[in-house]
Amino acid sequence: MITNASATPDSPLHPRDSVFMTHPCSTTDACPGYGREWRCGNHCGRRQAFRELVIGPSRLVLRLSSVVVSARVSVAIVLAALLGMNATVTAAAPETATHYHVTGRIRGPDALWDYASVDGESRRLFIGGQGGVLALDLDNPTPMPTRFFDAPVVHQVLPIGKGHLLATTGESDILVILQDGEPTTIARVPVGGHDTDTVAFDSKMGLAVTFNRGSRDATLIDVAGARAIARLPLPGAPEFPVSDGHGTVYVNITDKAQVAVLDLARKRIIRTINLDGCKEPTGLALDAPTKLLISTCQNGVAKVVTTDGEERASVTIGQAPDAAFIDAQRRLAFIPSGESGTLSVISLVDPNKITLLQTVKTQHGARTGAVDPQTGTVYLPTGRVKAPVPPAKWPSVVPGTFEILVISP
Repeated sequence: MITNASATPDSPLHPRDSVFMTHPCSTTDACPGYGREWRCGNHCGRRQAFRELVIGPSRLVLRLSSVVVSARVSVAIVLAALLGMNATVTAAAPETATHYHVTGRIRGPDALWDYASVDGESRRLFIGGQGGVLALDLDNPTPMPTRFFDAPVVHQVLPIGKGHLLATTGESDILVILQDGEPTTIARVPVGGHDTDTVAFDSKMGLAVTFNRGSRDATLIDVAGARAIARLPLPGAPEFPVSDGHGTVYVNITDKAQVAVLDLARKRIIRTINLDGCKEPTGLALDAPTKLLISTCQNGVAKVVTTDGEERASVTIGQAPDAAFIDAQRRLAFIPSGESGTLSVISLVDPNKITLLQTVKTQHGARTGAVDPQTGTVYLPTGRVKAPVPPAKWPSVVPGTFEILVISP
C-alpha cells in the first residue's frame, strides 16, 4: 500500500506499473533500491514513485501474409534437383521465421493490469488486474475483452486444465478456484500468508503453490480438496514461479537475485540458484525439454541457467522486464520490457547457444504478456498510467489508453 503523496508524474516507475505488490516498512524506514530514499507510511512501493507512461499515437500496422524460406534450404533443394539426387531436406531452425511485429491493438476497459496467460483449451487470453479478470476470445478477438471474474485485484490467472483456473487476489490473501466457460467460483481458499501475488500448479501432485510477498512465504494448496496443507518460509521476496509438473517448483527471489527450488513432496526448499549479474529478477520461464530456466532481470539481462544451477547464457534484453514465456512448438522465448517498450525474441533451438533473434518495438509500459501456442501470436497488455490522486492508494490508467498489443510473426 503506497501512501507517499509526494509521488509525481515524472518520477521513476517500476515495471510492475500496476504496483499492486508492495514491500513492508515502518514509517521511519527508507524504501530499498534504486539509490533513492523514500519514506513511507505502511509500505514501500516496488518503485519509490510513479511516472506516467507515455504512449505514442495509436496506430494499426497491417499484417502482410508472407512466406519466409531459408536460403540454405532453397539452395540445397536446387542443387539436389540439378544433380538428380534423391535428397530429403529438413528445415531445422525457426530463426528464419522470427519477424515479429505489431499487427493490431485491441481496446479494453481502463484498469491497471498484471500477468497474462493463454488457455489453449478454451482458446482464451486471461489478464489479471484491478477489478478482476479480463477474458479475450482468441478465435474472435475483434470485440473488446469482457470482464470474466470480478474482484478488487487479481494478479495472476493460471489455467490448470479441465476448465479450471486459479486466481490470486493480492491483499485479500485468497486463492480463487474458478470454472471456465460460464465463470463459476468453485472455492475461495485462504492462504494464511499475506499479499498473495503469484501461483504455480503441479499436475503430478495436484498442488497449487501461492507465493505471498508480504509474509515472504509459500502456501501449498490441495486443489481438489480446496484447502491449504502447508506453508513454507522463503529466503526473500518471491516473484514469478514455474512448475516442472513433476513435484518441483522454481521461484525468483527478487531481493536476493536467486531462484529458490521447492520440493513439494518434502515440503521444503532444497536449494537456491544464484543469478550472478542479475538485479531484481522478476519473470521466470522453464523450457521443459532442455531443463533451462530463463529469469528476467531489471538491469536489462536475462539469465539462462539449468535447473541444476549452471549458467548457460546471459542475454541482453530491454530495461524493466516483468515476464518471460515460451512458445515450445516454435522453440522461442519472449521477454517484454516495460521501460524500454520492447519485446525480446530468443531462440531456444540450441540449448548450448541461446541467442537473441529480434527486438520488437512495442510500447512503454508493456511488461507482461502471453503467447498463443497455436498461432504463435503474442499478446501484451499496456496503457498509460498516472500517479494516484489522494486519497486514492493506487495509480490509474489514463481513460481510453488501455489496450492489448497483438504481435504476430
